[in-house]
Amino acid sequence: MSLSFACGPKDVACDASYAYGLNIPVLDSTNDTPLCDAVVRATDGDYAETLMSFPGSPCTFVGAGEREGTYRIESTRDGYVAQVSSATVKKDASNCHVAGEVITVKLLES
Repeated sequence: MSLSFACGPKDVACDASYAYGLNIPVLDSTNDTPLCDAVVRATDGDYAETLMSFPGSPCTFVGAGEREGTYRIESTRDGYVAQVSSATVKKDASNCHVAGEVITVKLLES
């Protein structure tokens, strides 16, 4: 049995999958080594979230699940210079889920 519900344009059945609006791989800027123990925070107005490590890809941080917005993203790790970036998350073409934004962050050792 499949689950679907109407949330998109007329006559479009949306599936029950869950999409993250932010997908943030964090790397060392010198050698592109993944920094799996970084901390990535996203804010959009009063909304704030610490992104979680994505299962199966522990050095990619995900968040803003099914949430549109304009995000300020701060990535930090001990021994590195913090980096701030931004992303705007919108609905995908089906209007059922958000279209995930992938932003690769490269941190420089301090």
